[in-house]
Amino acid sequence: MHIVFDWNGTLLNDVQVVLECDSQVGAEFGLWGPVTLAYYRENFDRNWRAFYSTLAGREITDNEIVAIDKRWHEIYSELAPQASLFDDVGAVLDALDQSNIVKSLHSMYPHEFLVPIVESFGLTKRFTEVDGKRDPDEGHPKAEHLQQHVDRLRESGETNFAIVGDNV
Repeated sequence: MHIVFDWNGTLLNDVQVVLECDSQVGAEFGLWGPVTLAYYRENFDRNWRAFYSTLAGREITDNEIVAIDKRWHEIYSELAPQASLFDDVGAVLDALDQSNIVKSLHSMYPHEFLVPIVESFGLTKRFTEVDGKRDPDEGHPKAEHLQQHVDRLRESGETNFAIVGDNV
């Protein structure tokens, strides 16, 4: 058995940081006001352009989405240290270790930022692989990126998977 964990929102409780990033980006670009948790939960879409277009009340342009994404990640990198792991993460990982269940970590967060934050919690050694988005221009949806992660694991001999995340 191999469990693939998502990072943001599954192991890392960063929703307040995400809301602050969305709110700051909206204000800086003059596109929308503060984003509340209720609004986020009701309207969240993995398609960032669709989500931000809904927030802005109009279609976000190609140039805007690139600039928004860049600025969002800059703000997130500044605020990420405020986030914490969910309360039971350590106990869950300990139980899986005791059961000899292999784990990897997959995230759409940029790889160069993901690895240091995972390490800051002392978790890197708990996973066979920590895999973030490696190409900033990579337009692949999360499902495709996750499939690539699973395919690499299959190439190394893994055959039985469970995926744990916070959205469909």
